[in-house]
Amino acid sequence: MNTIITQNELNRLTFQELGELHQLLTLLLAEADPASQERRNILASLANVARARAGRSRPVARPPQPR
Repeated sequence: MNTIITQNELNRLTFQELGELHQLLTLLLAEADPASQERRNILASLANVARARAGRSRPVARPPQPR
């Protein structure tokens, strides 16, 4: 991974897509060489994803309204 995923790019994703991206980045992090630029980029992207997820309220299922 050569680039950092920016907040602007993340703003277009749904909460679920952010979660899936977080999982993918976590897998890539496990495979990255320690002290590599790739690892630093993945860590920065993970931090941006975490900020984007924290800034949104998680969808909550609402019970049906009585009529």
